[in-house]
Amino acid sequence: EHFEHGGKRGNFDYYVIGDFKKSDGHRENSDGQVQNYFGRMGYRLMDAWDASLTMNYTDSYADDPGRKGVSPIPVVPRFKVWDQVYDLTVSNKYEIARGYLKVYYDDGHIRWKNQWDTGPKVAFDTNTDWNNYGIRAQERLKLWTSGEVILGYDHDVYGGKAEEVRPTNVKSLKDTHFYNSAPYIDVRHTFTFGKEFQITPSVGARYNMSKYFGDFFGPEAGLKVHYKDTELYARYAKGFNLPGVYTVFFYELNFGQGDKWKDLKPEKIDHYEIGGSQKITRWLKTDLALFYDSGKNRLIFTAPPPHFENL
Repeated sequence: EHFEHGGKRGNFDYYVIGDFKKSDGHRENSDGQVQNYFGRMGYRLMDAWDASLTMNYTDSYADDPGRKGVSPIPVVPRFKVWDQVYDLTVSNKYEIARGYLKVYYDDGHIRWKNQWDTGPKVAFDTNTDWNNYGIRAQERLKLWTSGEVILGYDHDVYGGKAEEVRPTNVKSLKDTHFYNSAPYIDVRHTFTFGKEFQITPSVGARYNMSKYFGDFFGPEAGLKVHYKDTELYARYAKGFNLPGVYTVFFYELNFGQGDKWKDLKPEKIDHYEIGGSQKITRWLKTDLALFYDSGKNRLIFTAPPPHFENL
């Protein structure tokens, strides 16, 4: 089933969607079900300010019939996941400024029941719980003609806990949360020569502060040249990828090495790109881009003893 409905009255508007799908599967013990419900309420506070609350809820499961053509196991594994997300946003839109302040919360659970261990021939369960929340703020400022400044700030907290429940013992991963906090800025300006020739340089940076993995400075710069139906550009950016919750799970539950995962470093990458586009007719345009990525501290698994290391 599916339903959707929306409306607006004065400064208030709303929209709701609901989905429900269920299947007996392609063979015995392959049942599945998906539920998804979405809602949004908005209110115009004044001419240039709006507020909205967005909510989403999902609840799904899938049964695993096992490999076809082999002896069935004595249990039916079921993977069940449900999640709820809330997003409260206040936004503004002026002639020289537009932006938003967003607060979000995400709460979810996984229950993986009746997994089968072929060694001791026993069933076990894995229970996972997480909650993530944070703030996103951004303002785009047109402080002068043909130019723009983007100011922003992100703060994200994410993580959770897990346990593996067997008939003989329980292995637990304590509640572990990461956080990243990052202000950023970007400045761009378009120089116009004549009616059809434009050059737009841009430069920016993001400074990320991590709870376990230190601070990271990520600059970026770009240059775009536009003439009639031709556009050329070049850009550079430094990016990073932090070790995640999975490293905590392996080190503390599988590797038996406690919090040594804190010794890991973020993966880093330098990205270089040049490209262009050419409009040939009203209905045909071609693009070409060449890029080069140089990375370090790539996270890999190695043994013995089992661990991750930066390569």
